[in-house]
Amino acid sequence: MQYEVRRVTSDRELSKVRALLEQMELTFDEGVDTVFALFDDDKIIGSASREANTLKCIALLREYQGEGLLNKLMSALIQDAFANGLTHLFLFTKPKNKAIFKDFLFYPIVETKEVLLMENKRDGIKNYIKRLQEESLKAEGVRGSIIMHANPFTLGHRYLIESALKECDTLHLFVLSKGKNDNPFEIRYNLVKEGIKDLKRVILHESEDYLISPITFPTYFIKDKDRAESINAALDIKIFATLIAPSLNITKRFVGTEPFSTGTKLYNEELKKALPLYNIELIEIERLKSGDREISATEVRALLEKKEFEKLKALVPPSTYSYVISVLCSALTEKL
Repeated sequence: MQYEVRRVTSDRELSKVRALLEQMELTFDEGVDTVFALFDDDKIIGSASREANTLKCIALLREYQGEGLLNKLMSALIQDAFANGLTHLFLFTKPKNKAIFKDFLFYPIVETKEVLLMENKRDGIKNYIKRLQEESLKAEGVRGSIIMHANPFTLGHRYLIESALKECDTLHLFVLSKGKNDNPFEIRYNLVKEGIKDLKRVILHESEDYLISPITFPTYFIKDKDRAESINAALDIKIFATLIAPSLNITKRFVGTEPFSTGTKLYNEELKKALPLYNIELIEIERLKSGDREISATEVRALLEKKEFEKLKALVPPSTYSYVISVLCSALTEKL
């Protein structure tokens, strides 16, 4: 019998992939940018997808399992990722699938009762922690941490950092590397770096792929979608509390109050419950207000979209405002 792996390009084939995943009690992840399918003649019997460097939606019909066919799918997907310059790969799956993906040289990073995160570099997380430690040689005293998107960096972010510095001697500041519809990471990171360059005792870190934004956490393998955010929070908290915090001697984590996003508010509640179990104190700091309204990056993006620059100027540090104006001037120049 002849089986063939092909890239899925038509809506007709994509609908068949969706049907296959539903049959396997999975859902199609709309964020994927690459989809491969395994065909038995014109019947799709398996699929494997990728969003950037994260593998997703991997499934093979039960009656075809045990014949080595999953290897065809995984090989095609991984080779395609490598051809596109993506050599450090990750996947989220159910813990029961650990042995399957270990056969494809994926290694566990951390797991909870409901989800397992794996990568294709044996010492990936160890090397990341080593880099964090090398960046932190000057750290001393009580050590705290903040993890932020900073999309973009606002006066609210700056206030949170300044408030945290009153509670610790060294502050580890992580900028999340991933997020859908974000400004590019390099821009967000550099705006944070510029916005805090006068502050002492802050050590700036990249999160790389190890701190997981709820925005990018895949839910295709989770039946109860209403619990997806809490499942993500449990995994992310475990990575931070068992791997990152101990390696940097972090004993405090700071968050701002969350009046807008229900997802972030839920995440903060999970932090309150979980971090004390690891001897890490969670400190919630009241958001900075402009007038009678809390400052948020969401509002900043909305003002930018509407080109309300005077209102915008009151919510962001000079470095962020200067960048915004320079980008607009550059865009206008290109049109001339």
